[in-house]
Formats: sequence, C-alpha cells, structure tokens
Amino acid sequence: MGGKRNRVSNRLSGETRRVLKATRFLGVAGWGTIVLGWCGGWVARGFTEPTPPNQDSWRQNDVELAVRDGKIYGRGSTPYYSPPSLSPPEPPTLKLMRYLMNEYLDVWLEILEAKKRGLSGKQIHPIFQKYQDQLDLDFAETVSQWFHSQLDSDEIEKNKDLAGILHDFAIDIQHFPLGSQVNNLEIAIVSYQAVLEFYTRPVYPEYWARTQMNLANTYYKRIKGERSENLEQAIYGYEAALEVLTLRAYPEYWATTQNNLANTYKNRIKGERAENLERAISCYRAALEVRTRSAYPEQWAMTQNNLANAYHDRIKGERAENLERAISYYRAALEVRTRSAYPEQWAMTQNNLANAYHDRIKGERAENLEQAIAGYEAALEVHTRNVYPEQWAMTQMNLAVAYKKRIRGEHAENLERAIFYYEAALEVKTRRAYPED
Repeated sequence: MGGKRNRVSNRLSGETRRVLKATRFLGVAGWGTIVLGWCGGWVARGFTEPTPPNQDSWRQNDVELAVRDGKIYGRGSTPYYSPPSLSPPEPPTLKLMRYLMNEYLDVWLEILEAKKRGLSGKQIHPIFQKYQDQLDLDFAETVSQWFHSQLDSDEIEKNKDLAGILHDFAIDIQHFPLGSQVNNLEIAIVSYQAVLEFYTRPVYPEYWARTQMNLANTYYKRIKGERSENLEQAIYGYEAALEVLTLRAYPEYWATTQNNLANTYKNRIKGERAENLERAISCYRAALEVRTRSAYPEQWAMTQNNLANAYHDRIKGERAENLERAISYYRAALEVRTRSAYPEQWAMTQNNLANAYHDRIKGERAENLEQAIAGYEAALEVHTRNVYPEQWAMTQMNLAVAYKKRIRGEHAENLERAIFYYEAALEVKTRRAYPED
C-alpha cells in the first residue's frame, strides 16, 4: 500500500527544542549521557496482536550509567549540565521549560534504571503508574529528543542498543492499562517512529519489519485522530512488514502479521465494505497455513474465531451459507477454547456462536433461537457483572432480543423475561456512561 507514514506532530515549542538542542551540545554530553553497554546485541521482544494481544518475550540486557570526566551522568548529584548564566538572564518561559524538561528526564531515567534491573512488561508498570500524570505528549517528545541526542555515528552498536531500549519501552507503554490510554498510545507511536529512523530497511530489515508491525498494532488501537486514517496507517505498516517477514523466512511472524492485517481489513472504514471483508477472509486463511491446530492450537482457535466473525459479516456470497461457515468455525474454535482452559475466550466465542444462531437462516427457527439462548446463558457463566460489566450488559441485551423473538414457551412469559434482561442491561448501560446505547 502506498503513501507515507503519518508523523505525530511535536507539541513542544520552538523555545523548548532550542533548550533541548543546547543541552545536547553544551554539556553533555547531553542531559546526562547514558551509555547503554548491552551484551549480545538487541533481541526483539516480539509482536502484539490487536485481538487479543500476543507477544513474545524479549531478552533484556544490562544498562550502565556513563562515567565521564570522573562524574556519573544521569543519576548523580549533578544529573544535568547547566550552561553558565548569560546576560541578560533567561526568560521565565525558558526557565519553566528547562524545569519541565528536567522533570520529564527524571522520569525517563528512572525507567532506564528499571531496564538495567531487567524489568519489562508488567514488571515495569508500577513505575509507569507512579508517574502516570507525567506520561503525556511532552514526555514523548522529550524521550524522542533524548534518543536522538544519544546517537553517535561512530558507535553503531551503542546506537543499536539505544534503539532496542526505546522499542522495548514502546511495547511496555503500549500495553500499560492505567493512566491516559490516549497518551500511552501516542508515546508508543513517537517511540516507534524514532526507532525507525535508525532501524532502516536496507541496514536492519528484520528489526525494521518488526518495528513496522508493532507501530501498526498501535495505530490499530489508536484513540487520537481519525479512526479511518489510523486503520489506513495500520494497513500500511502490516503490508510493509510483510515485505520482509515472508512465509518462507519468518513463517510464525508472517502468520501473526496476516492475522493482524485481516483484523484491520475487517474493521476498515475506507474502501468498499464487501471487498474489505474478502481481504480479511483471505488473510485469515493465509494465517491458518502456519497456524495449524497441532502446531499452534491457541492461535489456531483465535484465527478460527476471527474467520467466523468475518463470515458472519460477509456481504458477498449466499447469506445462509456464510452463516453456516461462521457456525462451523466458531464450533472449531470451541474445541480448543474450553471453559476450563480459556474461560474468557470460551465465553466470548459462546456469545459469538449465539449471535450466529440468532441470525441463522437454515434449520428450524425455533431451534436456532433456543441454541442462541443457550449460548448467551453459557457466556454469562463467565461474563459476570462484577468481573466483566460491559460484556455482561451486552449479553443481557442479546438475551432480551432472543426472548422477545422466542417461539417456544409461553409468549407472555418470554416477553417478561425480555423486559427483565433489558432492565438488567440498563443497570450498567446508563445514559451517562453509554449515551449511544
């Protein structure tokens, strides 16, 4: 897919950037230069999948604070270099921005120290939680500026390690569930984009492709900006990654990217809806060439469920046949997604299967509705109000619709059950919380 990647706009003022630039060249070794002496080079920590997340574990390497001119830069008693006072004094705005930058750098350097201790993923989330109010777009720009200030054309291995750290951090912040999800995703995007300036395709094709994929995952989930454009950026990233992550060279990564690309086409806003769904089905089928039940049972079941969703929504072909295919794929997924092994996924697939039976054209209508009711009630065994309030309310609504249409049983009693489930759903889906619903 053509087009250029969208760049997240910088929010720091020109004055702030001048401060960063001055700090980079006037003392530093920069704002406390950190030499990242990692052993063994950079090893990718894997990929994430939009639905559900799926990531491998990346190896962590040691990070050391630099000793320069007998002083420790970064977290010593004098962590930042301050240029001599000039005449006239700094404007108040410049002083304020310098203070704010140092505050952001304190946060970033603490995160780096955590990396030195080998923390990643959920292990590092407590630090994010501690500073969640400071994890904003100015923090993202500060980290990006820090990264560029540390790059040294004479130290390629150091640069490679820096890129690995920033990429690893982007994955961590991307999956941080607290604070502002808008800002967390923007920080991840800025970080991935900075990494891609070093990990170019000609020099580091594999790392470039992996970063493209993770950037695409972030655009898929992005909240800020136009949803339609974010999905286009995701498609661009996945298709770019597939130019390197081929079936022959990287079969597992290729299958993961195919699945993610399929999810994006299924939800795409631009283009023809019917054609987007055909592309999604094609990509899911491609993923299943690698994701066999015997080799990757969990991923196989996930892709079966996704493929079923696409057939349920499919526009081309016979509607009745599409629904039969959907039911078949849902049932296949449930062979692996048992309640005991994968309770959350089991409940989700039960709900999806119930929807398909509700819409089913073939078979007896009365029996199809009974199957739908049974599936919704099964899902509620896991999707309780306390643990999954949103899913619980959705399933309550689905049950209400099914009982309203139910053929078997007393009509009056069915309507009473429908009213009961509608009212239950409204206990969670309030006007304030869900105005559209």
